[in-house]
Amino acid sequence: MRVNSPKELAVYLQDRRVLKNVSQEKAADLASVRQATVSAFESRPESAKLETLFKLLSALDLELEVGPKGEADRSLELDW
Repeated sequence: MRVNSPKELAVYLQDRRVLKNVSQEKAADLASVRQATVSAFESRPESAKLETLFKLLSALDLELEVGPKGEADRSLELDW
């Protein structure tokens, strides 16, 4: 998924958390942070610590991939 802002990233993580039926409290436990930290990340991601992002990614079994802007997602390409 292409993300262009902290808010888009927070919405994506929140959607994934809800899809997995994981409460903020459970996500916080898995990430070794407080529930208030998860709530703050989801509502005000622009002030979140990078460390919090990586803890939440790990807790939700997600990873972050970074590439050059404008480059197509190679995983979507098909060999014909």
